[in-house]
Amino acid sequence: MPINTKKQNADYELKINAAKLLANVEQEMSSRQTKKLIKIQVDPKQLLAEAEKAAEASFLQKMYKNIQDNAGQIIVVVSNRNFEDSNANAIESMK
Repeated sequence: MPINTKKQNADYELKINAAKLLANVEQEMSSRQTKKLIKIQVDPKQLLAEAEKAAEASFLQKMYKNIQDNAGQIIVVVSNRNFEDSNANAIESMK
């Protein structure tokens, strides 16, 4: 069985100064936010480079899609042209 001392049996009263505690917490939070704000810096050249890269990629994607959509028509036109050219050459060689 543990030995009880006067200190263990005494009632302790904890006094907290609410205004001081609030001021300390606000100061700590303010310093943390300031540190976070200081760490965030924007490099305009890098931001511009990223924006241009995104715009270029978007343009290339649109162009590639248009080429894919129109590829069938291009193939038909070229095939017809080649066929007509070969027929014209065959007719001329028969003359």
